[in-house]
Amino acid sequence: MINLSDMEKIKDLEFKISKRTLANKELLRILDFYLDSNPQLRFGQALVNLGIIQQEMDRDKGILSTKDPYYVEPIDMLDLIKQRNPHVQINDIRNL
Repeated sequence: MINLSDMEKIKDLEFKISKRTLANKELLRILDFYLDSNPQLRFGQALVNLGIIQQEMDRDKGILSTKDPYYVEPIDMLDLIKQRNPHVQINDIRNL
């Protein structure tokens, strides 16, 4: 049986999926602007700097690991960029 919390999660996912194309285009717009503003950066550096790709240091192993963003919805990625880079102008996809 599906409870209310599960229904809210399903509605949230459906909403995120409905905004996927807009969010993807916004991510590309941000990345394009960021690369134009920082021509010295390599593509991978820009992805990490913006928070699209996240890296963590495993202090026990002494290695840097990369979190796989495969299942991260683009609209959630925009939220991550906003948190990490408050100076980056991001269009509000949720209200379009």
